[in-house]
Amino acid sequence: MTVDIVFIVEPASEDGRDRRWAHVYLSMAKAKADVAYWAAKAGHATLHWEDNTWSQAATSDSGELLYTIVHTAVRQDSDPPP
Repeated sequence: MTVDIVFIVEPASEDGRDRRWAHVYLSMAKAKADVAYWAAKAGHATLHWEDNTWSQAATSDSGELLYTIVHTAVRQDSDPPP
């Protein structure tokens, strides 16, 4: 199986910097489902999604950024240098 695109979920942090971890998914649907699960566990019943071309931002009702999903192309070992 060759993977062409992955979806990286990054949590937001209070100081505006990444928390140094991310989860990688093979589908946007699974990434969004897990973000909704984590947000609900943290007490956020409703998520608002903002489409930013190369990313999806999940915010709370108050406008707080909770998670960002970034999609990116996967470079295969056999691909020539860019």
